[in-house]
Amino acid sequence: MLIRAGLIALITIVGMGGQFLIRAVLTAHLGPGGELDIFFLTLGWAGALASSIFQAVAMVLAPQTVDSRASPALRGLFRRTAVVLTITTTLLSGLAALVLVLIGQGSSSLVVLLVLLGWGVAGGLAMFQRQLFLAWGHPFIPALLALIPAAVILVLAWSDIIEGTLGFALVGCLAWGVVSILGGALLWRAWQRRGIPTADADPGALWRLLRLATPVFGTNGNSQVNQRTQDALAAMAVTGGVTVFGNAYALARLPQTIADSIFSSTAYARLLQAIAANDTVALRAAYRLALRFHFAIMTPVAAAVLLAGDAATEIVFAHGKCSIEDTRAIAEVLWWTAPTMVITSLQSVHAQILTAQGRTAAVLLVEMAFTVLSIIFAASLLPFLGLSGIPIGGSVAFILIQVPMLRLLAPTGLRWQDTVSELLRACLPLVPAGLLAYGVSHLCGPSPWIKACAVGGTILAVTLPCSAWAIIHRPRHEDAATTA
Repeated sequence: MLIRAGLIALITIVGMGGQFLIRAVLTAHLGPGGELDIFFLTLGWAGALASSIFQAVAMVLAPQTVDSRASPALRGLFRRTAVVLTITTTLLSGLAALVLVLIGQGSSSLVVLLVLLGWGVAGGLAMFQRQLFLAWGHPFIPALLALIPAAVILVLAWSDIIEGTLGFALVGCLAWGVVSILGGALLWRAWQRRGIPTADADPGALWRLLRLATPVFGTNGNSQVNQRTQDALAAMAVTGGVTVFGNAYALARLPQTIADSIFSSTAYARLLQAIAANDTVALRAAYRLALRFHFAIMTPVAAAVLLAGDAATEIVFAHGKCSIEDTRAIAEVLWWTAPTMVITSLQSVHAQILTAQGRTAAVLLVEMAFTVLSIIFAASLLPFLGLSGIPIGGSVAFILIQVPMLRLLAPTGLRWQDTVSELLRACLPLVPAGLLAYGVSHLCGPSPWIKACAVGGTILAVTLPCSAWAIIHRPRHEDAATTA
Protein backbone atom coordinates (compact mmCIF):
# COMPACT_ATOMS: atom_id res chain seq x y z
CA MET A 1 0.00 0.00 0.00
CA LEU A 2 2.82 2.39 0.84
CA ILE A 3 4.54 1.67 -2.48
CA ARG A 4 1.32 2.43 -4.35
CA ALA A 5 0.84 5.62 -2.35
CA GLY A 6 4.41 6.67 -3.11
CA LEU A 7 3.96 6.10 -6.85
CA ILE A 8 0.72 8.05 -6.88
CA ALA A 9 2.36 10.89 -4.95
CA LEU A 10 5.22 10.97 -7.46
CA ILE A 11 2.91 11.06 -10.47
CA THR A 12 0.71 13.71 -8.85
CA ILE A 13 3.76 15.84 -8.07
CA VAL A 14 4.83 15.65 -11.69
CA GLY A 15 1.34 16.26 -13.07
CA MET A 16 0.16 19.00 -10.71
CA GLY A 17 3.67 20.39 -10.41
CA GLY A 18 3.57 21.00 -14.13
CA GLN A 19 0.29 22.90 -13.76
CA PHE A 20 1.81 24.94 -10.98
CA LEU A 21 4.92 25.72 -13.04
CA ILE A 22 2.64 27.26 -15.67
CA ARG A 23 1.79 29.88 -13.07
CA ALA A 24 5.47 30.42 -12.37
CA VAL A 25 6.26 30.84 -16.07
CA LEU A 26 3.41 33.31 -16.56
CA THR A 27 4.50 35.27 -13.51
CA ALA A 28 8.12 35.35 -14.72
CA HIS A 29 7.13 36.46 -18.25
CA LEU A 30 4.57 39.11 -17.31
CA GLY A 31 5.17 39.92 -13.65
CA PRO A 32 2.42 40.57 -11.07
CA GLY A 33 0.18 43.28 -12.45
CA GLY A 34 -3.15 44.10 -14.00
CA GLU A 35 -2.78 42.03 -17.19
CA LEU A 36 -1.89 38.83 -15.36
CA ASP A 37 -4.56 39.49 -12.73
CA ILE A 38 -7.23 39.58 -15.45
CA PHE A 39 -5.92 36.31 -16.91
CA PHE A 40 -6.02 34.52 -13.54
CA LEU A 41 -9.43 35.96 -12.66
CA THR A 42 -10.83 34.70 -15.96
CA LEU A 43 -9.22 31.31 -15.50
CA GLY A 44 -10.79 31.07 -12.06
CA TRP A 45 -14.26 31.77 -13.38
CA ALA A 46 -13.71 29.24 -16.17
CA GLY A 47 -13.17 26.64 -13.47
CA ALA A 48 -16.25 27.83 -11.61
CA LEU A 49 -18.44 27.45 -14.69
CA ALA A 50 -17.11 24.12 -15.89
CA SER A 51 -15.38 21.94 -13.32
CA SER A 52 -18.11 22.34 -10.71
CA ILE A 53 -20.78 20.98 -13.06
CA PHE A 54 -18.75 18.06 -14.34
CA GLN A 55 -17.27 17.09 -10.99
CA ALA A 56 -20.63 17.32 -9.25
CA VAL A 57 -22.23 14.72 -11.50
CA ALA A 58 -19.11 12.53 -11.41
CA MET A 59 -19.08 12.50 -7.59
CA VAL A 60 -22.67 11.21 -7.60
CA LEU A 61 -22.16 8.75 -10.43
CA ALA A 62 -18.79 7.29 -9.46
CA PRO A 63 -19.65 5.83 -6.01
CA GLN A 64 -22.69 4.08 -7.45
CA THR A 65 -20.62 2.31 -10.11
CA VAL A 66 -18.09 0.81 -7.68
CA ASP A 67 -20.56 -1.95 -6.84
CA SER A 68 -20.83 -4.46 -9.70
CA ARG A 69 -24.53 -4.79 -8.90
CA ALA A 70 -25.22 -1.18 -9.84
CA SER A 71 -28.22 -0.63 -12.06
CA PRO A 72 -27.38 -1.11 -15.78
CA ALA A 73 -29.62 1.86 -16.58
CA LEU A 74 -27.59 4.06 -14.25
CA ARG A 75 -24.30 2.69 -15.51
CA GLY A 76 -25.30 3.51 -19.09
CA LEU A 77 -25.59 7.24 -18.44
CA PHE A 78 -21.93 8.15 -18.98
CA ARG A 79 -21.98 9.24 -22.61
CA ARG A 80 -25.32 11.04 -22.47
CA THR A 81 -24.36 12.84 -19.26
CA ALA A 82 -21.05 14.02 -20.70
CA VAL A 83 -22.76 15.30 -23.86
CA VAL A 84 -25.44 17.21 -21.96
CA LEU A 85 -22.93 18.73 -19.55
CA THR A 86 -20.59 19.73 -22.36
CA ILE A 87 -23.36 21.50 -24.27
CA THR A 88 -24.69 23.22 -21.15
CA THR A 89 -21.29 24.35 -19.95
CA THR A 90 -20.28 25.55 -23.41
CA LEU A 91 -23.41 27.69 -23.64
CA LEU A 92 -22.83 29.15 -20.16
CA SER A 93 -19.17 29.81 -20.90
CA GLY A 94 -20.02 31.32 -24.27
CA LEU A 95 -22.53 33.67 -22.64
CA ALA A 96 -19.97 34.75 -20.04
CA ALA A 97 -17.33 35.21 -22.72
CA LEU A 98 -19.69 37.29 -24.86
CA VAL A 99 -20.43 39.65 -21.98
CA LEU A 100 -16.74 40.07 -21.20
CA VAL A 101 -15.84 40.58 -24.87
CA LEU A 102 -18.52 43.27 -25.26
CA ILE A 103 -17.19 45.23 -22.30
CA GLY A 104 -13.54 44.63 -23.22
CA GLN A 105 -11.48 45.40 -26.26
CA GLY A 106 -8.58 44.09 -28.33
CA SER A 107 -6.58 40.98 -27.53
CA SER A 108 -7.66 40.87 -23.88
CA SER A 109 -11.22 40.03 -25.01
CA LEU A 110 -9.92 37.18 -27.17
CA VAL A 111 -7.91 35.91 -24.21
CA VAL A 112 -11.07 35.84 -22.10
CA LEU A 113 -12.94 33.96 -24.83
CA LEU A 114 -10.22 31.33 -25.27
CA VAL A 115 -9.73 30.78 -21.56
CA LEU A 116 -13.43 30.43 -20.77
CA LEU A 117 -14.26 28.14 -23.70
CA GLY A 118 -10.99 26.20 -23.91
CA TRP A 119 -9.49 25.87 -20.46
CA GLY A 120 -12.90 25.94 -18.78
CA VAL A 121 -14.97 23.44 -20.76
CA ALA A 122 -12.13 21.06 -21.63
CA GLY A 123 -10.74 21.25 -18.11
CA GLY A 124 -14.17 20.52 -16.66
CA LEU A 125 -14.57 17.49 -18.90
CA ALA A 126 -11.15 16.29 -17.74
CA MET A 127 -12.34 16.62 -14.12
CA PHE A 128 -15.40 14.50 -14.98
CA GLN A 129 -13.16 11.81 -16.44
CA ARG A 130 -10.69 12.01 -13.54
CA GLN A 131 -13.33 11.34 -10.88
CA LEU A 132 -14.56 8.24 -12.71
CA PHE A 133 -11.03 6.90 -13.21
CA LEU A 134 -10.29 7.38 -9.51
CA ALA A 135 -13.44 5.54 -8.44
CA TRP A 136 -12.47 2.61 -10.67
CA GLY A 137 -8.96 2.41 -9.23
CA HIS A 138 -7.07 4.00 -12.16
CA PRO A 139 -5.37 7.09 -10.65
CA PHE A 140 -2.39 7.01 -13.00
CA ILE A 141 -4.35 7.78 -16.19
CA PRO A 142 -5.65 11.27 -15.23
CA ALA A 143 -2.31 12.13 -13.61
CA LEU A 144 -0.41 11.32 -16.79
CA LEU A 145 -2.94 13.14 -18.97
CA ALA A 146 -2.47 16.26 -16.84
CA LEU A 147 1.17 16.33 -17.93
CA ILE A 148 0.30 17.14 -21.53
CA PRO A 149 -0.85 20.79 -21.20
CA ALA A 150 1.92 21.59 -18.72
CA ALA A 151 4.62 20.02 -20.90
CA VAL A 152 3.43 21.80 -24.07
CA ILE A 153 3.13 25.22 -22.44
CA LEU A 154 6.43 24.99 -20.57
CA VAL A 155 8.41 23.85 -23.61
CA LEU A 156 6.95 26.57 -25.84
CA ALA A 157 7.46 29.23 -23.17
CA TRP A 158 11.06 28.27 -22.48
CA SER A 159 11.68 28.29 -26.24
CA ASP A 160 10.26 31.84 -26.48
CA ILE A 161 7.71 30.62 -29.04
CA ILE A 162 4.74 31.99 -27.10
CA GLU A 163 4.58 35.35 -25.33
CA GLY A 164 1.84 37.30 -23.64
CA THR A 165 -1.50 36.12 -22.33
CA LEU A 166 -2.96 35.59 -25.83
CA GLY A 167 -0.33 33.01 -26.74
CA PHE A 168 -0.72 31.17 -23.43
CA ALA A 169 -4.51 31.17 -23.77
CA LEU A 170 -4.42 29.74 -27.31
CA VAL A 171 -1.93 26.98 -26.46
CA GLY A 172 -3.73 26.09 -23.23
CA CYS A 173 -7.07 25.89 -25.05
CA LEU A 174 -5.71 23.47 -27.66
CA ALA A 175 -3.75 21.37 -25.14
CA TRP A 176 -6.69 20.84 -22.78
CA GLY A 177 -8.88 19.99 -25.76
CA VAL A 178 -6.48 17.19 -26.73
CA VAL A 179 -6.45 15.93 -23.12
CA SER A 180 -10.25 15.76 -22.96
CA ILE A 181 -10.36 13.81 -26.25
CA LEU A 182 -7.70 11.33 -25.13
CA GLY A 183 -9.40 10.93 -21.75
CA GLY A 184 -12.72 10.25 -23.41
CA ALA A 185 -11.20 7.56 -25.61
CA LEU A 186 -9.51 5.85 -22.65
CA LEU A 187 -12.70 6.09 -20.60
CA TRP A 188 -14.68 4.47 -23.41
CA ARG A 189 -12.28 1.50 -23.45
CA ALA A 190 -12.53 1.24 -19.66
CA TRP A 191 -16.33 1.08 -19.89
CA GLN A 192 -16.13 -1.78 -22.38
CA ARG A 193 -13.65 -3.76 -20.24
CA ARG A 194 -15.92 -3.38 -17.22
CA GLY A 195 -18.91 -4.55 -19.24
CA ILE A 196 -20.78 -1.26 -18.80
CA PRO A 197 -23.40 -0.64 -21.50
CA THR A 198 -22.39 2.08 -23.95
CA ALA A 199 -25.83 2.59 -25.49
CA ASP A 200 -27.88 5.65 -24.66
CA ALA A 201 -29.89 5.26 -21.49
CA ASP A 202 -33.41 6.36 -20.72
CA PRO A 203 -33.46 10.21 -20.66
CA GLY A 204 -35.55 10.03 -17.50
CA ALA A 205 -32.66 8.36 -15.70
CA LEU A 206 -30.41 11.23 -16.76
CA TRP A 207 -32.68 13.82 -15.18
CA ARG A 208 -32.87 11.73 -12.00
CA LEU A 209 -29.09 11.71 -11.91
CA LEU A 210 -28.93 15.47 -12.41
CA ARG A 211 -31.40 15.98 -9.56
CA LEU A 212 -29.18 13.85 -7.31
CA ALA A 213 -26.19 15.92 -8.37
CA THR A 214 -27.86 19.27 -7.65
CA PRO A 215 -26.73 19.48 -3.99
CA VAL A 216 -23.21 18.37 -4.96
CA PHE A 217 -23.16 20.99 -7.68
CA GLY A 218 -24.27 23.52 -5.10
CA THR A 219 -21.39 22.52 -2.82
CA ASN A 220 -18.81 22.76 -5.60
CA GLY A 221 -20.31 25.98 -6.87
CA ASN A 222 -20.23 27.42 -3.37
CA SER A 223 -16.54 26.53 -3.10
CA GLN A 224 -15.84 28.27 -6.41
CA VAL A 225 -17.75 31.36 -5.31
CA ASN A 226 -15.69 31.46 -2.12
CA GLN A 227 -12.42 31.27 -4.04
CA ARG A 228 -13.47 33.82 -6.65
CA THR A 229 -14.63 36.22 -3.92
CA GLN A 230 -11.24 35.88 -2.25
CA ASP A 231 -9.60 36.67 -5.61
CA ALA A 232 -11.79 39.76 -5.86
CA LEU A 233 -10.73 40.87 -2.38
CA ALA A 234 -7.09 40.37 -3.39
CA ALA A 235 -7.65 42.43 -6.54
CA MET A 236 -9.15 45.25 -4.49
CA ALA A 237 -6.32 45.16 -1.97
CA VAL A 238 -3.46 45.90 -4.39
CA THR A 239 -2.61 45.78 -8.08
CA GLY A 240 -1.14 42.35 -8.74
CA GLY A 241 -2.89 41.00 -5.66
CA VAL A 242 -4.66 38.22 -7.57
CA THR A 243 -1.32 36.93 -8.85
CA VAL A 244 0.39 37.15 -5.45
CA PHE A 245 -2.52 35.58 -3.57
CA GLY A 246 -3.19 32.95 -6.25
CA ASN A 247 0.45 31.88 -6.47
CA ALA A 248 0.67 31.44 -2.72
CA TYR A 249 -2.49 29.35 -2.64
CA ALA A 250 -1.39 27.31 -5.66
CA LEU A 251 1.81 26.40 -3.82
CA ALA A 252 -0.19 25.51 -0.72
CA ARG A 253 -2.71 23.40 -2.65
CA LEU A 254 -0.10 21.28 -4.41
CA PRO A 255 0.45 19.07 -1.33
CA GLN A 256 -3.30 19.04 -0.74
CA THR A 257 -3.81 17.62 -4.22
CA ILE A 258 -1.17 14.98 -3.53
CA ALA A 259 -2.91 13.99 -0.29
CA ASP A 260 -6.30 13.85 -2.05
CA SER A 261 -4.87 11.64 -4.81
CA ILE A 262 -3.34 9.21 -2.31
CA PHE A 263 -6.57 9.12 -0.33
CA SER A 264 -8.62 8.49 -3.48
CA SER A 265 -6.44 5.55 -4.53
CA THR A 266 -6.07 3.90 -1.11
CA ALA A 267 -8.71 4.49 1.56
CA TYR A 268 -11.50 5.95 -0.61
CA ALA A 269 -12.53 2.60 -2.11
CA ARG A 270 -12.59 1.06 1.39
CA LEU A 271 -14.79 3.88 2.63
CA LEU A 272 -17.23 3.28 -0.22
CA GLN A 273 -17.30 -0.47 0.46
CA ALA A 274 -17.91 0.07 4.17
CA ILE A 275 -20.72 2.52 3.44
CA ALA A 276 -22.33 0.13 0.93
CA ALA A 277 -22.15 -2.72 3.47
CA ASN A 278 -23.34 -0.45 6.32
CA ASP A 279 -20.37 -1.70 8.35
CA THR A 280 -19.63 0.84 11.09
CA VAL A 281 -16.47 -0.88 12.31
CA ALA A 282 -14.99 -1.05 8.80
CA LEU A 283 -16.00 2.57 8.20
CA ARG A 284 -14.16 3.73 11.33
CA ALA A 285 -11.07 1.80 10.29
CA ALA A 286 -11.13 3.22 6.75
CA TYR A 287 -11.73 6.71 8.13
CA ARG A 288 -8.71 6.57 10.42
CA LEU A 289 -6.60 5.17 7.60
CA ALA A 290 -7.72 8.02 5.33
CA LEU A 291 -6.71 10.60 7.93
CA ARG A 292 -3.30 8.96 8.38
CA PHE A 293 -2.58 9.16 4.68
CA HIS A 294 -3.73 12.78 4.55
CA PHE A 295 -1.80 13.86 7.64
CA ALA A 296 1.33 12.03 6.46
CA ILE A 297 1.53 14.65 3.70
CA MET A 298 -0.03 17.77 5.18
CA THR A 299 1.47 18.01 8.67
CA PRO A 300 5.15 17.94 7.58
CA VAL A 301 4.40 20.32 4.69
CA ALA A 302 2.72 22.79 7.05
CA ALA A 303 5.76 22.70 9.33
CA ALA A 304 8.12 23.17 6.38
CA VAL A 305 6.11 26.17 5.14
CA LEU A 306 6.36 27.83 8.55
CA LEU A 307 10.14 27.37 8.68
CA ALA A 308 11.22 27.64 5.03
CA GLY A 309 8.28 28.95 3.03
CA ASP A 310 10.21 32.08 2.06
CA ALA A 311 13.04 30.01 0.60
CA ALA A 312 10.67 27.80 -1.39
CA THR A 313 8.83 30.83 -2.76
CA GLU A 314 12.07 32.46 -3.85
CA ILE A 315 13.17 29.29 -5.65
CA VAL A 316 9.94 29.00 -7.61
CA PHE A 317 9.00 32.61 -8.38
CA ALA A 318 12.11 34.83 -8.22
CA HIS A 319 12.69 34.85 -11.99
CA GLY A 320 12.22 37.33 -14.84
CA LYS A 321 9.82 40.13 -14.01
CA CYS A 322 8.90 38.69 -10.60
CA SER A 323 11.05 40.65 -8.15
CA ILE A 324 12.27 39.75 -4.67
CA GLU A 325 9.63 42.07 -3.24
CA ASP A 326 6.94 40.15 -5.11
CA THR A 327 8.23 36.82 -3.81
CA ARG A 328 8.27 38.15 -0.25
CA ALA A 329 4.61 39.13 -0.61
CA ILE A 330 3.81 35.63 -1.88
CA ALA A 331 5.77 34.05 0.99
CA GLU A 332 3.89 36.10 3.58
CA VAL A 333 0.52 34.91 2.28
CA LEU A 334 1.84 31.34 2.05
CA TRP A 335 3.05 31.42 5.67
CA TRP A 336 -0.48 32.13 6.89
CA THR A 337 -1.93 29.23 4.88
CA ALA A 338 0.02 26.67 6.95
CA PRO A 339 -2.62 26.29 9.71
CA THR A 340 -5.30 25.75 7.07
CA MET A 341 -3.45 22.86 5.44
CA VAL A 342 -4.08 20.35 8.22
CA ILE A 343 -7.70 21.40 8.77
CA THR A 344 -8.37 21.12 5.03
CA SER A 345 -7.46 17.43 5.23
CA LEU A 346 -10.25 16.90 7.75
CA GLN A 347 -12.72 18.72 5.53
CA SER A 348 -11.71 16.73 2.43
CA VAL A 349 -12.24 13.36 4.10
CA HIS A 350 -15.43 14.37 5.91
CA ALA A 351 -17.07 15.82 2.79
CA GLN A 352 -16.25 12.71 0.73
CA ILE A 353 -17.84 10.42 3.35
CA LEU A 354 -21.04 12.45 3.62
CA THR A 355 -21.29 12.78 -0.17
CA ALA A 356 -20.93 9.02 -0.64
CA GLN A 357 -23.72 8.54 1.92
CA GLY A 358 -26.00 10.85 -0.04
CA ARG A 359 -25.99 13.60 2.61
CA THR A 360 -24.95 16.28 0.16
CA ALA A 361 -27.56 18.79 1.34
CA ALA A 362 -25.99 18.82 4.80
CA VAL A 363 -22.52 19.23 3.29
CA LEU A 364 -23.81 22.16 1.24
CA LEU A 365 -25.16 23.93 4.32
CA VAL A 366 -21.85 23.54 6.14
CA GLU A 367 -19.88 24.70 3.09
CA MET A 368 -22.12 27.74 2.72
CA ALA A 369 -21.58 28.60 6.38
CA PHE A 370 -17.84 28.32 5.79
CA THR A 371 -18.03 30.66 2.79
CA VAL A 372 -19.97 33.29 4.70
CA LEU A 373 -17.63 33.13 7.69
CA SER A 374 -14.43 33.13 5.66
CA ILE A 375 -15.50 36.10 3.53
CA ILE A 376 -16.64 38.08 6.59
CA PHE A 377 -13.38 37.39 8.44
CA ALA A 378 -11.24 38.07 5.36
CA ALA A 379 -12.98 41.34 4.52
CA SER A 380 -12.69 42.45 8.15
CA LEU A 381 -8.96 41.67 8.38
CA LEU A 382 -7.98 42.88 4.90
CA PRO A 383 -7.70 46.61 5.80
CA PHE A 384 -5.38 45.82 8.73
CA LEU A 385 -3.32 42.84 7.51
CA GLY A 386 -3.43 43.21 3.74
CA LEU A 387 -3.47 40.03 1.64
CA SER A 388 -2.51 37.96 4.70
CA GLY A 389 -5.93 38.68 6.18
CA ILE A 390 -7.57 36.43 3.56
CA PRO A 391 -5.88 33.14 4.60
CA ILE A 392 -6.16 34.07 8.28
CA GLY A 393 -9.92 34.52 7.92
CA GLY A 394 -10.17 31.25 6.03
CA SER A 395 -8.25 29.38 8.72
CA VAL A 396 -10.54 30.61 11.47
CA ALA A 397 -13.62 29.67 9.43
CA PHE A 398 -12.25 26.19 8.67
CA ILE A 399 -11.70 25.50 12.36
CA LEU A 400 -15.19 26.67 13.33
CA ILE A 401 -17.06 24.55 10.78
CA GLN A 402 -15.42 21.31 11.93
CA VAL A 403 -17.83 21.31 14.89
CA PRO A 404 -21.02 20.91 12.82
CA MET A 405 -19.18 18.60 10.41
CA LEU A 406 -18.25 16.20 13.23
CA ARG A 407 -21.83 16.31 14.50
CA LEU A 408 -23.06 15.27 11.05
CA LEU A 409 -20.66 12.33 11.04
CA ALA A 410 -21.69 11.09 14.48
CA PRO A 411 -24.81 9.17 13.29
CA THR A 412 -22.62 7.20 10.85
CA GLY A 413 -20.66 5.72 13.76
CA LEU A 414 -17.61 7.97 13.39
CA ARG A 415 -16.48 9.50 16.66
CA TRP A 416 -14.78 12.81 17.23
CA GLN A 417 -12.36 11.02 19.53
CA ASP A 418 -10.99 9.20 16.47
CA THR A 419 -10.43 12.51 14.73
CA VAL A 420 -8.62 14.08 17.68
CA SER A 421 -6.57 10.92 18.22
CA GLU A 422 -5.35 10.85 14.62
CA LEU A 423 -4.62 14.58 14.66
CA LEU A 424 -2.52 14.25 17.82
CA ARG A 425 -0.77 11.19 16.41
CA ALA A 426 0.23 13.17 13.33
CA CYS A 427 1.29 16.32 15.19
CA LEU A 428 3.32 14.64 17.93
CA PRO A 429 6.41 13.96 15.74
CA LEU A 430 6.32 17.58 14.57
CA VAL A 431 7.64 18.82 17.91
CA PRO A 432 11.10 17.22 17.66
CA ALA A 433 11.09 17.60 13.87
CA GLY A 434 10.33 21.32 14.06
CA LEU A 435 12.94 22.00 16.74
CA LEU A 436 15.58 20.09 14.82
CA ALA A 437 14.70 21.79 11.53
CA TYR A 438 14.73 25.20 13.22
CA GLY A 439 18.26 24.58 14.39
CA VAL A 440 19.31 23.34 10.95
CA SER A 441 17.87 26.44 9.27
CA HIS A 442 20.20 28.68 11.29
CA LEU A 443 23.20 26.68 10.10
CA CYS A 444 22.33 27.16 6.43
CA GLY A 445 23.85 29.91 4.37
CA PRO A 446 22.00 32.52 2.29
CA SER A 447 21.18 30.03 -0.48
CA PRO A 448 17.39 29.39 -0.58
CA TRP A 449 18.00 25.98 -2.17
CA ILE A 450 20.12 24.82 0.78
CA LYS A 451 17.67 26.16 3.34
CA ALA A 452 14.57 24.66 1.69
CA CYS A 453 16.19 21.25 1.15
CA ALA A 454 17.73 21.12 4.62
CA VAL A 455 14.56 22.11 6.48
CA GLY A 456 12.26 19.96 4.36
CA GLY A 457 14.59 16.96 4.50
CA THR A 458 14.96 17.20 8.27
CA ILE A 459 11.21 17.34 8.86
CA LEU A 460 10.50 14.47 6.48
CA ALA A 461 13.26 12.34 7.99
CA VAL A 462 11.46 12.48 11.36
CA THR A 463 7.79 12.48 10.37
CA LEU A 464 7.59 10.09 7.41
CA PRO A 465 8.86 7.00 9.29
CA CYS A 466 6.33 7.73 12.05
CA SER A 467 3.50 8.07 9.54
CA ALA A 468 4.55 4.91 7.68
CA TRP A 469 4.65 2.96 10.94
CA ALA A 470 1.15 4.20 11.87
CA ILE A 471 -0.23 3.17 8.46
CA ILE A 472 1.37 -0.28 8.42
CA HIS A 473 1.00 -1.19 12.12
CA ARG A 474 -2.67 -0.42 12.58
CA PRO A 475 -4.40 -1.78 15.69
CA ARG A 476 -5.62 -5.33 15.16
CA HIS A 477 -9.31 -4.46 15.28
CA GLU A 478 -8.77 -1.77 12.63
CA ASP A 479 -6.78 -4.06 10.38
CA ALA A 480 -9.32 -6.86 10.66
CA ALA A 481 -12.21 -4.53 9.88
CA THR A 482 -10.42 -2.96 6.93
CA THR A 483 -9.52 -6.27 5.31
CA ALA A 484 -12.89 -7.88 5.99
